[in-house]
Amino acid sequence: MITDNDNRLIININDLRKKNEKRANRLLTDAFEEIVAFQRALKEIVSAADLTYAKQHEDFFVGFEGSFGAKHVTPRSLTARHLGNLVCAEGIVTKCSLVRPKVVRSVHYCPATKKTLERKYTDLTSLDAFPSSSVYPTK
Repeated sequence: MITDNDNRLIININDLRKKNEKRANRLLTDAFEEIVAFQRALKEIVSAADLTYAKQHEDFFVGFEGSFGAKHVTPRSLTARHLGNLVCAEGIVTKCSLVRPKVVRSVHYCPATKKTLERKYTDLTSLDAFPSSSVYPTK
């Protein structure tokens, strides 16, 4: 990942299953907590390996590949019982809509005080934060 100057590490679930079967099963059934833990650990490891590279990228992400077993679904078989699980959905896209941009971080500069203000915005789709207020600074 570092040599490719990327900020996403692809993890093979089969390799994880060989090393730590309990963690692999927990990843598939309680994905929210596990992905947050994986991303925090990845950031710590990258910071220890190459501090300048870690400062270039604010966040590091993990992706998963390999055998999902019963969690390999089609759009028709995806049901409410899969909520909170890590699934692999396979299908053909027949229609798509525009992607609506979402403000994740804003930086504001005040010429009077010569200060900058950085604010992060989160919602229910964010992995490691609670929803924040969506009010943008006006002054």
